Amino acid sequence: MREQKSVIASAPGKLILMGEHAVVYGRPALVTSIGLQCRVRVRREQDSGVRLILPEVGVYAENSWAEIERYTQSAEARWGEYQQQPSAANYARLRGSDPAHVVKIALGQSLRWGDIKPKFGICVQVGSAIPPGAGLGSSAAVASATAAAFLTLCNQQPSVPSLRSIVLDVERRQHGQASGIDHSCVLSGGLFKAASVGGCISLLEMAPTPCLQRMSVYHTGTPNESTGAVVADIAARFEADPAFKTSLLEQMESNTLRFYRLLSDPTHCPQAMLEVITEAQRHLEQLGIVPDAVRQVVREIESAGGAAKISGAGALSGTGAGALLVYWPEIPLRLPRGLRRLRRLHTKLTAPGVRIRPEGCL
Repeated sequence: MREQKSVIASAPGKLILMGEHAVVYGRPALVTSIGLQCRVRVRREQDSGVRLILPEVGVYAENSWAEIERYTQSAEARWGEYQQQPSAANYARLRGSDPAHVVKIALGQSLRWGDIKPKFGICVQVGSAIPPGAGLGSSAAVASATAAAFLTLCNQQPSVPSLRSIVLDVERRQHGQASGIDHSCVLSGGLFKAASVGGCISLLEMAPTPCLQRMSVYHTGTPNESTGAVVADIAARFEADPAFKTSLLEQMESNTLRFYRLLSDPTHCPQAMLEVITEAQRHLEQLGIVPDAVRQVVREIESAGGAAKISGAGALSGTGAGALLVYWPEIPLRLPRGLRRLRRLHTKLTAPGVRIRPEGCL
């Protein structure tokens, strides 16, 4: 088999339409891949090192393969400590401060999966249109594209199931607790109902419906807290008040299933869609993950005849909560002032999953 000189892999972002946070506790969620892409090129080098070029996070670094393996092992050990005691301090140690964290672990986990002992160096270049920290699956896309490109360069021909195993470990080292939704959706692409089956996430693919065209996505700003920190805070609240946990999760599940039925129905019912999205937003507000500034924008949208909800982890403080899903039965002539101040993400809801393109052979 001829060796590849260079491989490019791309992966989409993802958007949780409904069911975020509840899915961590085995409840259903609805998720779609989006047209914003992460693109990774992995190229063979003459030396034996690992060169990282990650302009979005300001990384231009040289590493040895031994350093990549040690970094991966250390992250695994820190994750084990976090699993034993999921405190804020252990989460901070788990994630660390290295902006190349996801790429390094994706490479390290790929080495393990393929039992690869590289005799060559590589250059990894990452470019992404997915805003980090917006709840759009940025880390899953980076990890998926990095692992897919590197393994293909090594003639491993990775399948989606094998990539799913690798990227799940990367997501755990990034977020502490990972539902499995992000990487599963990113790898496969499409619109899905996600559910936990035997502790594993199962995706039921759905056909895109016309009402998705009435939805748009905005970026409210990067949350102050990471996804893992928000998940840990909610877990602490649930532990302190089991009755609140049970009641809210049941309400969230019921509303998500109603949304699923609406999406599956070829006839479009604007009033029902307004109600279900509005209720989902209220549930997220009850969790305490919608900052006041974002809540105010949502109220403006509702007053103008629409509905909106945050999508993803949300935030515990500050003014930004990541992605905001907005639905209009009929788009008003003039958008609410608060919404006009936000950055609209012009992207398709549903997009192909990870794609791999070899660039040449030796």
